[in-house]
Parts: sequence; C-alpha cells; structure tokens
Amino acid sequence: MVQKLTQVLLKVFSFATNNRVKTLLAMFAATALLGFSIPKIKIDQSMDSWLESGDQTIQVFRLFRYLYGSDESLILMYKNPKGNIFNPDTFQKVQALEKILNEKRMDPKSPLKRIKRVRSILSADYLESKNDSLINRPFVEKIPSSKEEWKKLTKKALEEEDMKGTFFSDDFQYGALLIETDYGARVKASTLEKSSQSSEGKGPKDLESETDEDFSFEESPDSNSEMARGKIIDLDKVPELESPQMEEYVVFIDELKKVLEENNFYHFIDKDSLKEKSKNDLQNIVSYHMAGNPWLMGFFAKIILKEFGLIFILSMILILGSLFYAFRSFSGMLWPSVVVIVSLIWTMGFIGLSGITQTMMINILAFMVLAVGVADSIHLLSGVRYYLRQNYSHEEALLLSYKKCASSIALTTVTTMAGLGSLTFSPVVPIKVFALFTALGIFFAFLMTIILLPIFLTYFPLKVKEHEKKKSHLDPIITKMNLWSKTKRKTVIIPFLLVAVTLSFGIPKVFIDTNMINMVKPGYGFIESYKTIDKYFGGTASIEILLDTGKIDGVKDPQFLKSLDKLGETIQGNWPDLVSRVYSLSKLTKKSYKTLTENDKNYIIPGEKNILDQTLFSFETADPNTRKLVVDDDWQMARLTVSLVTKGSKEYNPFNDQIKLTAEKVFKEYKKGNPNLKVHSTGMVPLMYKMTENISISQIQSFGIIVGVISILFLFLFKSFTLGLLALIPNLFPILVILGLTGHFGIPLDSDTLLVVPIAIGLAVDDTIHFLMHYQTLREEGADVGTALDKSCREVGHALIYTSFVLSLGFLAFTLSASKPFTYFGILSSLSIFTALLADLFLLPTIIYWLEKRKLPVAQGGLS
Repeated sequence: MVQKLTQVLLKVFSFATNNRVKTLLAMFAATALLGFSIPKIKIDQSMDSWLESGDQTIQVFRLFRYLYGSDESLILMYKNPKGNIFNPDTFQKVQALEKILNEKRMDPKSPLKRIKRVRSILSADYLESKNDSLINRPFVEKIPSSKEEWKKLTKKALEEEDMKGTFFSDDFQYGALLIETDYGARVKASTLEKSSQSSEGKGPKDLESETDEDFSFEESPDSNSEMARGKIIDLDKVPELESPQMEEYVVFIDELKKVLEENNFYHFIDKDSLKEKSKNDLQNIVSYHMAGNPWLMGFFAKIILKEFGLIFILSMILILGSLFYAFRSFSGMLWPSVVVIVSLIWTMGFIGLSGITQTMMINILAFMVLAVGVADSIHLLSGVRYYLRQNYSHEEALLLSYKKCASSIALTTVTTMAGLGSLTFSPVVPIKVFALFTALGIFFAFLMTIILLPIFLTYFPLKVKEHEKKKSHLDPIITKMNLWSKTKRKTVIIPFLLVAVTLSFGIPKVFIDTNMINMVKPGYGFIESYKTIDKYFGGTASIEILLDTGKIDGVKDPQFLKSLDKLGETIQGNWPDLVSRVYSLSKLTKKSYKTLTENDKNYIIPGEKNILDQTLFSFETADPNTRKLVVDDDWQMARLTVSLVTKGSKEYNPFNDQIKLTAEKVFKEYKKGNPNLKVHSTGMVPLMYKMTENISISQIQSFGIIVGVISILFLFLFKSFTLGLLALIPNLFPILVILGLTGHFGIPLDSDTLLVVPIAIGLAVDDTIHFLMHYQTLREEGADVGTALDKSCREVGHALIYTSFVLSLGFLAFTLSASKPFTYFGILSSLSIFTALLADLFLLPTIIYWLEKRKLPVAQGGLS
C-alpha cells in the first residue's frame, strides 16, 4: 500500500517540478481568488451558537426571546467619588446620561439604536394608586433640593422591594444603570419576507396558522373548549432570529463608551483617557464597571481577536528563527512560511465561501494549520539536508527525501485528520465546525508541502556547509539517546512509569467548567467588574423559567399565581448563596394589590378571581411595557426570572438540575386540575448546562474514536498486531500527562482546552509514524534492530526534534493571550508535543529493544 502511495506521490512530484511555471501560476490564481473570500468570514461567540438549531434547549430559548425580547442587557455600575450616590450632582449626571442614551436609541443612524430601554434609580417604574386605579411614573420625578427631601427619597427607596440591590447598593456608594438591548431577538429579514408573502399585513407576532396555531412545545392538549385549550405552541414554527456579528458589538460598545466619556463617565481601568484631565476635572469624573453579554462580546472581538494577530506574528517570528537555526539556510526558513501562508489563505477562503459562522476557535484553527504545515515542511527539508550531508547532489537529495517522506507525510495527514474528524461527531456546533475546517486546512498544508515546496527548492536549493557535513550539532545527542535506549532500558522506562502513575491520580480530578470570571486574566477590567458587580448587585447571569398553562388567561388563575409566588420564594430560600433575586408576575401582582388597597398587609395574591382580575387589569393598564416582560399577550405563559451571582457551569449545573424538579413539586397540586401545564427552563445558564453536557460527551466520544481509528490504521499499516499496539504507547503518554496535570492543578476543561486531547494525539501520532515507517523499511531491507534504530534516529530524529522545538515555541505564544483558556491551551499543547517527543525518542526504541530481546515479532509483515 505504501509503495503504491509513494509511486502516486512521485508522479505528482514529477509533474510539479517539470511544469513549475504552470503549477505556480495555477496556485497563485487559486490563492488570489480564495483570498477575496476571507472578508466574508462571520464570527459569532454567543452562547446560543454552540448548540444545534434543532436542539430543544435552543428552540425554547428562541421562543423565550421571541415572546419576551432579548436577555442581552448591560449593567453599568457607577460610583460617586464624593460618597453617597443620593446627591444632586450624581443624580443630575445620571439623568443627563439617560436622556442622551434615549435620544441615541431613537436615532436610526446611531449604533445605540439597539438599546430598547434604559433604567436607573431615577427612571425606575413606580406604581401609585389614584382614584382606585394604578398609575405608573418614574421613581424620581424631580431631583430633591433639600436635605429633608433627600431623606424622604432615601427612605422610600429602601421601602421599595428589589430597588436596593437593583439600582443602588446597600451602602449607597454605588448605583446601577440597566441598559436593555434587542440583540439576538430580532426576527431575520428573510423570515419576515416569507411571512409577508404568505400572509399579507401580518407582523412577526401574528404568525398563526389556519387552525389558530401559534407555537407549541409539544402535542396539542386534548380539550373540547378552544378557550380552555389555548394556543398550541409549536417550537418548530418559531421564526428564526438574527445572530449578531462580533463587529456589531464592538461598534455598539465603542459608541456607548464615547457617550459615557462625553458625560464624564470613565471605565475604572481606562487610565489613558484620564491622563489629560486636570485635578478639577478628575473630581467630577464618575467611574464605572460594566458587565453583560454585549460588553463581553465586544471585549472578545476587540481585544482577543486583535491580539491573536500579534500572537500569530510572534509565533511566526519564533518559528522563522527556529527554522533558520535548524537549517542554517534562507530557503529553509522562507519556504515553509510560504507553504503555511498559502495553506491558511486557502482554508480561510473556503470558510468565507461556505458562509458557515465561526467562533473564537478560528484562532486555534489557524494555528493548527500553521503547526502541521511547518511540521510537514521540516520533515521534507530535514531529509534533504540529511542526504546533502551524505554528499548527494541537491536534485538527488530532494528526490530521495521526497521518496522517504512523502508517503509518511500523507499518512500523518490522514491520522491528524482522523483525530480531528472524531470531533465532527460532537453535538457542540463550533467544535464540529472547527474540526471540519481544521481537517480541510491540514489537507491543504499537505498539498502545498508536496507540490509547492519541491518547486521552491528547485529554484532556491537548500545548502549545507562543508563543516556541517561531517557532524551535526544534534548527532551526539541522538547517539546518546539511542545508546541509553539500548543499554539502560530500566533507567529509561522507570521515570516514564513513575510519571505515568503519579499523573494518573490526577485524572479522576479532571472536571469540565465554563466560567465567565475565569475566561480573562486579571488586569483587563473583566474579572474586576464581574466580581464587583456580583458583590453589590448580585451578578448578571439568570435562569428563565417558562410556565405554559395550556389555556388562554390561564395565568390569571389565583392558584397558579400563588404557586408561581411560592416557586420564587422556594428557589430564593433554598439557594441563598447563588440566587440574588427572583422576578415574576406574582411579585408585581402583590405590589399592585398592596398599592391599590393602600394597605401594606395586602402584599399578597388576591384569592378571589374577580379581585385578581381587577388587580391585573389595573396593572396592565398602568404599565403595559412591564406586563409584556412577564406574561404573553394571551396570558397563557408566564415567565419567572432567577438572577444569579456569576459562577461556573460546575456550580450552575446541579442547580439547573434541581430547578425543574422544584417547579414540578411546587405546581403538583395545580397540575392535578390543569394537566396541560408545561415547565421549561431557559436562558444562559441552561444553555451553558447543555453545552457542558455536550462537551463531556464530546470528550469521551472523541477520545474513543481517535484511539480506535489510529489503532486500526496502525494495524493495517504495519500488518503486525505487536507493532500496531506498540505504536499507541508513546501516543497515549502525552494524553496521560495532559489529563493528569489538568486534574492535579485544577485546570478546567472547556471548549478550548478540550481540543488539546485530539490535537495532541494527532501531532504525536505524526512523529510515531515517521519513526516507525523508517524503522520498518530498514528492517525489511535486512538491517538488524540496532542498525535500523540507529539509522531511524539519525534520519528522522533531527526532524522530530526540530518540529517539536518549533511547534512548542509556537504554541507557547498563546500564553500571551488575555484569554485564560487560550493560555492553558498553549501550555498544554506545548507539553503534549514535548512529552510525545520524549516518548518517541526514548520510550519507543527502548520497548523495541525489549521486544527484540524476547524475540517477539516486531517486524512481521511489510509496508508494501
């Protein structure tokens, strides 16, 4: 098989080198065309992009956003440098800022048009009773002008439930401005066009079918009464919603920051903007912290994506320096770089043409193509250099190296693609997309290596100086390693066994966790803002509980609202350290009834249906906008929002498991008379829960598939069970090291660090294949074990050391990223490459010597 593959590749070599100009022109034209598609790449890092569109978790989330609007809000926590925020100066600044933001949101040309509502202590909804009716007004209609008025306002604010901890802190040192947006809640234009064609004059809320269907969770409840039955909520018919691009968030946050600075609001970490201010100006500045998904997305797009360009440039500089050191040649440094760049252009061009949305993992994708392209080039160049040192001409050295390496490079491409291919079975969409396009990029890197690199080398040959022909600087090291493997087998094996046993105890401690706070290193204002907002305002995360009564006006049932109120109290009482507040129609109903009756004792759900109906009617009349946030227009489905402090999926997941059980328990009595009740949890936390669950499944599936595929490939390739099993050992050792270290040091596995396992196996297998193919070929030619190992180490050892050194340095550049997951990814990837090198150069030869001593069939079969 390998001989046939080699013959095919030699034909490619012959065609490319004999038709150099035509081949280069064709490659240049294809590269230019694909390069124009790169700007079409779309990036979406939102949580809902991580699940399949048909997944019920994402369908319920889409329904929630369609009915109640976006949950992507910003909290801007401001601090008065003079102390208490309840003072004229601070209130005037907040009032002026609110006014400008409201003007901006009404401007169709402003990036801030995505704002739907702005609220602060001044504009917070406040219900009053007047002539037996409710009226809604801003909490502060006029800024107080005397100490007595300030005292009364402060007292009234403390008496209002949920005002403290929402709009001001316990100590009055911090205030909060809440900015609600419509990100992720706009119906796609294409959906609206289809809707308008099929239904004249209907808006997005009127998409009912001929049978009066709206949308349904499951099957239609069985009932004779249309009114009792309610509308069927069909998740498959929920319109598709727009997914904002990362650049949109950048523009939005930049404009918001500009408006804030114009009004003397500065981010606490933005020291550069404050340098030009005088002492008097500094005294009037209001510092703020910010949190929320729009700011998070803007931060990642502006900081992480841009800094990756610098990291990539640094990696290229390190790689270029390493290549020059390895080959002492301009050709040896330049042409691998060209191969990588062309491979990247092709890969990114195909991504742009596909129209498939990417995530931040596109950074790792680019680096994988870089790593594999450089590794393939090094193996070919190292072979050329080896034969040049044996006094072959450059043409002979290139042909011999191609003959020896091309088939190995092809097989390593297959194994690396197989390792990544295992991730295409992942239910996590971005991981699946990453695996698909990374495998494509690795194939392009292989093509460029076997086609372009030989052509470049015919124009600009690799040169070896006379003194380098006699002895390479790596020869003494490789000779000593081979000697140790032959004569000191116990000395080699025992350290590997000790490391393996020690690290194996860390594997049970491995855990999967996605935590916003741990995503970014300190010093960028990210961790600091989330922790401070958590401390004073209870965090920005939430779980949304949707309760579908199955009938129109079902929410107006006193028993339902009392159960809803009990559910909120139970959740807050059972998890006080995690839950900061709950918000639902039941609270608003109690508040409305108390206000209407002007009796503090009536902070209850009215038990009589007619009184409850009157209370709800008064509330809806007074504040229709707030009503739309807690119950749908048909009063069939209610929403309960559970606000949470910022934690990781490790803490959220057990809580998410209990939420639905708690709801079912609380509504048990109600459901006896209302069997059509359905309870669903959605929001960022359930999405995170589902994503973590999928990552766990991916980890198990990918590891099993990788090991299985590579085992079969090795057995088929070497036609020897012993040698095939032997080839697995040095490839499993790096995985043991990675998992052991993550467990011992408490490094969480997430969507980024999880990728280290298949990547590590893919790169480790490459080295093993190159080594064993050389060894097996020499054995078939009649060489004994010692000679075959010695020659294999000298012929392949240089390339293995160079590739490992170059790639380890390249991956370590990730440690400069502001992203913690990327930093961990860089460290773990470098460690896996280094440990794979040690296993291939020490452990593998030692095991082969050990098997030969016991006369086991390590060289049975053949490669042909």
